[in-house]
Amino acid sequence: MTTVIINDMLQPGNHLLEHIRLYPEVAQIVDKIDMTPLPIPETELVSLEEFKMHMEELAQTQLGLNLKL
Repeated sequence: MTTVIINDMLQPGNHLLEHIRLYPEVAQIVDKIDMTPLPIPETELVSLEEFKMHMEELAQTQLGLNLKL
């Protein structure tokens, strides 16, 4: 999947969007940022607490730093 930002305030941008609409099986036009698909599967997401623990462990093992996030 590729994300492209098109300036629809200019004529070439509108022209491009018109062509994209002709191929809904290939491209999806999302005009609201909160509707964009996730770049990774939802099952691979981690909680903020898990992320903090993982980063603290990495800082300790890789850099020898004691971080508290």
